[in-house]
Amino acid sequence: MDFQTVPTATLQQWHAEALAAYQTLTTGGQITSASYSQGTGGRSVGFAAPDANMLRQRIAELEAELYRRGVLASRPKRRRAIGIRY
Repeated sequence: MDFQTVPTATLQQWHAEALAAYQTLTTGGQITSASYSQGTGGRSVGFAAPDANMLRQRIAELEAELYRRGVLASRPKRRRAIGIRY
């Protein structure tokens, strides 16, 4: 997604919301379905829970743009693989 026309404050809000959604999803707080019975009839409704990989990708996109704009100070460094020699 092209974030160039989106204000920085909006990006920061989206980033916070995406992090909160990821936290809720990974801790099991996301409801995916609900049902109830009343008399002889029953009702149920389902909700599509967001995909964790999709949320991680969205968070990475938002962070990359916020780093580019200088809002986030330092990008987390990735660890390199550990090599084992025998």
